[in-house]
Amino acid sequence: MKSSFIFCLVTIFIVTTLNIVSQSKQNLTEGEFMIDTKPAYTPTTGNQMRSDVAFDGTNFLVVWEDFRTYPPDIYAARVTQGGLVLDMGGIPICTFAEIQSKPSVEYDGTNYLVIWQDYRNGTNNYDIYGARVTPDGNVLDPDGFAITNAGNNQQEASLGFDGTNYLAVWTDYRSGGRDIYGARISPSGTVLDVSGIPICTAPESPDYPSVEFDGTNYLVVWEQFNVS
Repeated sequence: MKSSFIFCLVTIFIVTTLNIVSQSKQNLTEGEFMIDTKPAYTPTTGNQMRSDVAFDGTNFLVVWEDFRTYPPDIYAARVTQGGLVLDMGGIPICTFAEIQSKPSVEYDGTNYLVIWQDYRNGTNNYDIYGARVTPDGNVLDPDGFAITNAGNNQQEASLGFDGTNYLAVWTDYRSGGRDIYGARISPSGTVLDVSGIPICTAPESPDYPSVEFDGTNYLVVWEQFNVS
């Protein structure tokens, strides 16, 4: 139990540190640039936050939760290796009714997949949706497709790619408490595990998963309460 608890503390510390660094870049120094500044995008108020990034071999695709209107939407922009923002107005990935938030993105060698938590299906019912985006910024699945719409909330999604399929993981409340579930998604946008894969259903309320592929297997990590 003790080693698991220490691991969770380290994970939380790293995330907190990254958030502080991201916020500190409001005061830019030489070599830094802002992807989404209000004068360049829109004169309206609102935040751009909770970003993620992937690389296609030529450019980066940065995705974020965008509050230029409310409820928030998912936007993106391509950025060159030299730091040039190619889509100053942003690319609307999903502007469907209700809240879209907390995106994650990966590249499969042909297209990007962007996933997020989505509130379009009503009260206490966040689901996970996704949309494919080409390297030139075209959205192949306008307003997205459902990756999971099981009962209760599915949220806090993360995404990995193994060279053949994606693996999306998320916090899942279908059983009343918090569990970690996942689903494989093909590069064509087909969800291969419609009912989801239960990854952790321990009683310690796992939450905030993240996933990465090592060339053979995925590693899924999360934080959870520890009992002793």
